[in-house]
Amino acid sequence: MLLSPDLDLAASVRVDSRKNWGLLGTLRMPFGRLVKHRGVTHTFVRGPVVLLAYLSVLVLLVGLVAWSVVGALSLRVPVVVFHPVVGWGLLGLVSAHAIHVVLDGYRPWDWRRW
Repeated sequence: MLLSPDLDLAASVRVDSRKNWGLLGTLRMPFGRLVKHRGVTHTFVRGPVVLLAYLSVLVLLVGLVAWSVVGALSLRVPVVVFHPVVGWGLLGLVSAHAIHVVLDGYRPWDWRRW
C-alpha cells in the first residue's frame, strides 16, 4: 500500500497511501509536487515503473545514509541479496496498480493509458 497511484496527490490532501507511509510521509511530498494527479502514475505500464523508480531512489538514499553510519561506527552488518519473494511482490504491485487505475475509470484498451 506504499506505492498507490495516488502517491502523486499534493501534500495537503489526506489519502490512505499517505497514512501508510507514517512518519516517512514527508518523503512522498516531492513526488506529489513534480507529478500532476492522474497523470503518468495513472497509466498501466509507465505508472508502476515511475513509482518503483521513485521508491528505488528513496531506498538508495536511505541505504547510503545507513551505510555511512554503519561505516562510521565500524559495525558488521549482513548483506541482503535479491530474494525470489521480490518477484511476487512486483507482480502484486503491478496487479494492484492496474486494478486501481481501472477503478478510477481508465480502461486498458485506451492506448494513451499505457
